[in-house]
Amino acid sequence: MSMIYLGIPEENVLEKHIEGIQRYCGSNAKVDSLASQYVHKLGMIIKRSTHELDLDDQASIRMWVERNKKSIFFYQDSSESDAFILGIQTEWQLQQMIRFGHRSLIAADSTFGIKRLKYPLCTLLVFDSRQHALPVAWIITRSSAKPDVAKWMKALLGRASSVEPGWKIRIYLAVLYCFPLASS
Repeated sequence: MSMIYLGIPEENVLEKHIEGIQRYCGSNAKVDSLASQYVHKLGMIIKRSTHELDLDDQASIRMWVERNKKSIFFYQDSSESDAFILGIQTEWQLQQMIRFGHRSLIAADSTFGIKRLKYPLCTLLVFDSRQHALPVAWIITRSSAKPDVAKWMKALLGRASSVEPGWKIRIYLAVLYCFPLASS
């Protein structure tokens, strides 16, 4: 497994793996086939689990945004004058937002990760006909400043309007922080 992680081609890893098996078990076509599947599966697991794209976090984020353009509705890199903002919305989420959010309520829950994460996650929600909350977008940012919210909100509403002209929301409700109740 470590050989695959280091970038050694799967064919070379498989060859070494089969040599080791043959030393103990002899030659067997079925065992060779299973070994091939095992090495290939390990390779896929390692490829999927490598999250760090670059040693520099900002470069990793830029690379991730570039690879996932279809699901990004807003991206602003951090600078001295601008806050980091990343808006993520899948195609399915966009369709649900259009379907259930038109002339309705969009709620923002920004309570996840407030105390633990450097960049908390804000989940935007609409409510279906049975009043079940559906997550329709995520915003990752530390900024709740009105100009920053206006930037990503304009992009989000523009995305919906480009699919469904005339699409609007009636109410935007933001839950920015929930204080724990003190027991008396």
